[in-house]
Amino acid sequence: MTDRNCELPAVFACGAALTRMPTAGAGNGVRVTRLACAGSVNAGMLLRALEDGADRILVLGCGDGACRHETGTVHALEQVRLVWRLVATLGLDPGRIALELVDRDGNSITVAHRPATTGECE
Repeated sequence: MTDRNCELPAVFACGAALTRMPTAGAGNGVRVTRLACAGSVNAGMLLRALEDGADRILVLGCGDGACRHETGTVHALEQVRLVWRLVATLGLDPGRIALELVDRDGNSITVAHRPATTGECE
């Protein structure tokens, strides 16, 4: 992994979820990757974001059964859990990666989050 700015987050967001929660990508230095569905995210994309310097990663998907692809959020959760295991094996903090769903009213619901084990970049 490369040296990085500890405040550089990356967001992988379903376009529909991002439309309902436009502030998800707001902020200086936030890198947003707009996806057709959160279910199209894969472990390689998340690991690449860490390698490219992201300190935190948020995968943003649709909640309330609103996923047009029906099982997109299930696949996204599987990928986030896989990356948690991989980064823990590498000695990195899995708490840096989270999955949140956005309901039809634009409210964020944290689905998969592991508490950070450290407050610093590794």
